Amino acid sequence: MMLWQRLVASIPYTRTSQPYLIDTYAPQVTRAYIESRLAGVPRYAETVSKPKPLRITKLSSAVEKAPVGRCASVDDPESDETCPLDDNMTLSQQLDQFSIIGRCDYSSTCELIISLFDQSFNQLQSTLQQMVSLGPAAFLSPNPPFSPEQLHSIRLEENRLTWLVYMIGALLNNRSTSSSGSLVDSDQLDGGLIASVMRLLQFGDVCLNLILQLLQQDAQLSNPNVASVLIHISSGAIIRLELAIITFLEKFRKIYIGDNISRASRMYQSLSDLVGISDETTILKVFVSKVLLNLRYWSDHEVVLEPTLKLFGELASSFTAMKKLLTLDDVKFMLANHTPTNFRFLSTTSSSSLTRYRSEFYAYLARLMLVTLSGIGSDDNRPFLDFLAPLTVVANNLISNLLLSENCSISPEEARSNVIGLARDLAGVAFSLNTMAAFQHFLDWFYPSLFSLFSRALEFWPYDPHVTCPILKLLAEIANNRNDRLKFESTLPMGYLLLAEMTKVLNDYGPRLIAFFGQISEDNVYERKVKPLRRYLDALRITLNEKYANFAVFGLVGDNSFEKCVKLSTDMLLCVTDAELKGFIKLSKAYFALLEVLTQSHMEFLCSLDSSVLRRFFNAIVIGVESLDGLVAWSACSCLDSILTHVYKLLYPVSSPINGTSNGINQNGNGMLNNHGESKYPIFVPSPPSSLPTSEIAQAARQRLTACITRGVPIKGCCSALAIWFDRTEAGNTNLKKDFLRHSPDGGVSEFTVTSRQLMITFLASFMNEECKNQWSSGFPIIIEHGFPMYFSNLQRSILNALSPQHRPELEGIFGKLMDGVEDNLFAKNRDRFTQNVSTFRHALMEFMKKMSVKLVDDQQATNATYDTNETFSLRSILLFSAASL
Repeated sequence: MMLWQRLVASIPYTRTSQPYLIDTYAPQVTRAYIESRLAGVPRYAETVSKPKPLRITKLSSAVEKAPVGRCASVDDPESDETCPLDDNMTLSQQLDQFSIIGRCDYSSTCELIISLFDQSFNQLQSTLQQMVSLGPAAFLSPNPPFSPEQLHSIRLEENRLTWLVYMIGALLNNRSTSSSGSLVDSDQLDGGLIASVMRLLQFGDVCLNLILQLLQQDAQLSNPNVASVLIHISSGAIIRLELAIITFLEKFRKIYIGDNISRASRMYQSLSDLVGISDETTILKVFVSKVLLNLRYWSDHEVVLEPTLKLFGELASSFTAMKKLLTLDDVKFMLANHTPTNFRFLSTTSSSSLTRYRSEFYAYLARLMLVTLSGIGSDDNRPFLDFLAPLTVVANNLISNLLLSENCSISPEEARSNVIGLARDLAGVAFSLNTMAAFQHFLDWFYPSLFSLFSRALEFWPYDPHVTCPILKLLAEIANNRNDRLKFESTLPMGYLLLAEMTKVLNDYGPRLIAFFGQISEDNVYERKVKPLRRYLDALRITLNEKYANFAVFGLVGDNSFEKCVKLSTDMLLCVTDAELKGFIKLSKAYFALLEVLTQSHMEFLCSLDSSVLRRFFNAIVIGVESLDGLVAWSACSCLDSILTHVYKLLYPVSSPINGTSNGINQNGNGMLNNHGESKYPIFVPSPPSSLPTSEIAQAARQRLTACITRGVPIKGCCSALAIWFDRTEAGNTNLKKDFLRHSPDGGVSEFTVTSRQLMITFLASFMNEECKNQWSSGFPIIIEHGFPMYFSNLQRSILNALSPQHRPELEGIFGKLMDGVEDNLFAKNRDRFTQNVSTFRHALMEFMKKMSVKLVDDQQATNATYDTNETFSLRSILLFSAASL
């Protein structure tokens, strides 16, 4: 298949007057592939369907264990994947190849597929009609009175139709590669293929509703599971067919449904003649009807639920498409009736694997609701409250039982399931409400009762990750200032209230979580520690980083909750071990994202802590810089840049007319005077005259300024002295110099020196790596220029001495490019210059290593080397060896 795919794909690029034999043989290959797939169906028609959700990668592990050149599902007779339709990887590859070959003589391909499709469809239709005529008892019986021939026919034809539907979808998806577009009208041929699937889709919906009506005739079944009945009859082949139909609809949507599709008219003309579908609105009705049917009756089966929700999300991916969807009755039904009665996966009895899809479902519904709100104005919240009505019932029930009543009328397990479901649902809603007006409607509904509810839930189930993770994810989403949706009107104090609620919940829950981490065994680290810790770190980062309230105001009014939250952030980061940082990428991303916020905005606070804290963060940054994940390495470099910038400013203070006594400024209780006794600034008045009333907040600010000036604390100005960490700045800088930057009395180097040298080696080694994922580190020149210029020179000299003499001048020139033009300042222009130098340095190094064969100079050095001296080695190896010898 791969050979013929490449041969056919090369036709448009071949210029010759000779006839193409490919045009003769490619249709034969297409026919052989189609007929061979259908001929092989009887071998696995009776096997149970075992397709897996996209999020499950069981096949990948099987492939890793299989010998090279073998596929576990195809070559291994003992593999449980006996049906090629269940092997998504191989199936997708084959269909991509078939779609190119089949377009070579497209009219012949379409004619063959439609003919085979009609045969299987007519046989399936006839057999199902015979079975339905037996009545509801036949479907409810443990031993249904269907003949073996009927059951075999159902399973056989459903598998054959599955193959044909997959092939039709693949041909539609690859229409742009057609080599015969000038000979036939591809859109009309596409219409014929689409019409065949539409007939099958319509018949399947009618058949499902008919069986549902038969089952509802039994008084003992209040909510019959029609999907289970169909699976029992078909031995699971119906699941394969459902997946094929969803895949086809997605391919069809991508090619023929959209704002910029201009070629659909000819396809709709063909479709109208065959099945009566003449426009995009009618097609959307078919799509949404199928989505609703699957969500209602197939939602117990994750393998069908997942792609169905994905299709729903793609349909609601643009504003124009959503406006069209909102005119459909099925969409209106979903917006008004999203209850467990109508959608099984919303039930509290659903498995945990199904509840994860609740957020996605509600995100799509809220996206549609956002379009509705945009058309009625920001003042009318009735449609939004109507949309939230089912969730309001659940929330009020939980509030009544968990907050207001001493005796809970529902079982603990039911309360737990309802909390999990509500948190997931609201996280989806909050995710999609990206406008200020819509999100304010949401907060009006949410605040403050639901903050109290979820805080109480964290008290009841503090160590259950199935409860805590959804709640923490919801809180992080609510505090996320996406698209400035938390930019409230100036008359609303909502920003401060939201921040106060977030810090309260996090401060109450964090210490309990830290105490629990010490009791977790290694077997449960991921489930019990990593997952909730990652969610908690995300919630902390968003709370501390989203600028919808002024943090310093909390201190002025005597509220230390924000400062406690920052302190708690460092405590939570210290809970992460080096092994966990290296072993869990998602945790590493959350760790360094939070550390980046702390180092950028709260460096004064970090320096005021024990030196072991900063030492721990420095060591973590070394791990992050070496990470193979680009985002982790980037965040770690950003943290390093912030720390080194702070150290640089501390060691090399910039001269300023208001910078302490460096310019002759003396401070006293009445103000700031220069050496001549002249006032450069207005006189500071601790307490204004009684005729000038002062608010409580302003009075608190004056008291803080008075305390600073009385103690003789150097300040740059009154406003600067009111910063949130101003009272820690002096102690923090002293602590940093004393415990981290100062060399030990016995002559040993400081911890900062050791770590910085390690970082220097790490950066240089990464620059020499061909697959370097991160070339950015503005703090790197600070290390070289001001931290350890002598060490860098010695390291460079050691590397040059390891080369043969004829290679040294060129490499010395390459090293000279690294700091070329880099000045002694922290200006953005200077940082950008160094970043450009890094790119030039890496490019020159790569070229040097490609054309040179680098060897050690003498046998003595080779004897002491840690690498194989019989082969050439890279500069990176020399660097590491030289660093170890210094």
